[in-house]
Amino acid sequence: MKVLVPFLCAAATLVVLVECAAKSDLASKITAKAAYETCREPAEVHDISPYAFPVAAKVHRHTDCLGIPDMLLIVWYGDRTEKNEVAANLLALMYVENYNDANPEKFMDMDYVKTDELKVDSEKTYINFNILRIRTKGTVL
Repeated sequence: MKVLVPFLCAAATLVVLVECAAKSDLASKITAKAAYETCREPAEVHDISPYAFPVAAKVHRHTDCLGIPDMLLIVWYGDRTEKNEVAANLLALMYVENYNDANPEKFMDMDYVKTDELKVDSEKTYINFNILRIRTKGTVL
């Protein structure tokens, strides 16, 4: 038993390190500039009014964008403040929750990748990147 515990701890640490390295590699490939240049036709677009939510934003769902099969982008203009980042994360969570409520036979979850800045005509734009996964309920990812 004394040998098993350190072995399990080492194995768990290795799994975490491999997962972090894979996510870091993925995050380096996903940039606002690359998304702006290559992901031109979103499967869905939803405009979010600043009168209905703390930040004016656009919710874009892309398929096959930057080599990712299903990705959710939350786009906003202006500043990268804590309020705007929290609002973008909340919009992504609300999107997933709404999908799950509307599709009881399926289950969507997401992984936040990063938020990146893009300057277009001297206007700062921020994109919050999330990878989506959908499975039929009762199956394992």
